[in-house]
Amino acid sequence: KPEHLIERVYSSSLPVITLIPGTKSRGMIYKIVANNRPIGHFAMLEYLKPFDEEDILISAQLCNVISAEMQRRRQYQNSEQLLWKRFITDILDERIKSPDAIRERAKHIKADFGKNLYVLTVHMEEQEVDNIILFYEAGNFERMVPGCRALLYRDHIVLLISRSMEDDLKPNELDMLRRYMKSNKMYGGLSNRFHQIGSLRQYYLQTLYAIEEGLKLKNHNTLFFYNDYTVYHLLNIVIKEEPVENFCHPQVLKLLEYDQANGTELSYSIYVYLENSCKAVVSSRILHIHRNTMDYRIEKAQQVMGLDFSDNHLRFHLLLSFKILYYSGKLKTPENL
Repeated sequence: KPEHLIERVYSSSLPVITLIPGTKSRGMIYKIVANNRPIGHFAMLEYLKPFDEEDILISAQLCNVISAEMQRRRQYQNSEQLLWKRFITDILDERIKSPDAIRERAKHIKADFGKNLYVLTVHMEEQEVDNIILFYEAGNFERMVPGCRALLYRDHIVLLISRSMEDDLKPNELDMLRRYMKSNKMYGGLSNRFHQIGSLRQYYLQTLYAIEEGLKLKNHNTLFFYNDYTVYHLLNIVIKEEPVENFCHPQVLKLLEYDQANGTELSYSIYVYLENSCKAVVSSRILHIHRNTMDYRIEKAQQVMGLDFSDNHLRFHLLLSFKILYYSGKLKTPENL
């Protein structure tokens, strides 16, 4: 049987000569070894003449040369990969901060980074995941995304995506990542684009924040873009210092009080309306209400607030106020009504 033949080859110190299954020819098969472990085999068919002692000798020498080269290459690749991972981990852990030190270290390990860099951090939905699974998935991401290198860091997968200035992340690549993460019960945060490897930690933290906010705001996506949560990050910093109401337009607070007193949903309706560039048709679809109902709510809100939504600067202030209230949980939504 073929499997028994392979066992014979791998356990023998000499080439094995045998009839090749499915043929009428004899073959000479010898194992290829790296680090004292069989990693493959070499086969030669008997064709113009029977095998002799010189053929056995040549075949053994050839396999020894292949084994030595394979071992050398594996050691080099493992060494290069280890140096790269240590370099990235040292930046993430802030063991190296100086731009000069980072440049020298990158030069020393011959690390080549593109002009456009992104960090993608991937979490598994399961609370405890074996490192073997994480290693396997890290390899899958490296094969899936061009210019991507992965490492395990603090129980999750960190991917550094490196591209040339002309070659950026494409929509179809992001869609592929979304689908893969959804089918494998993962979620991830993608940083903004950056250009200097020394800024890695800052952009890695963006990915963690994107994941945290995406889950907190009950966003049902699997891939969270930090760019979508920049305003919330800013608000999170600001509202730690002062009450959120201090930054809200007073008439938004007045509308909120009106809703609380009358059991209406004008505030959330106007938030959706402003968020969708004051498009009443789109807003009514999102709210699952009739267009006429949407028009009534807009008119009623303007009446309660004593404002006209036609002014651009006013709309910006109102939308920011609603975002502050939404983020702080003070704006009633369909999820918390």
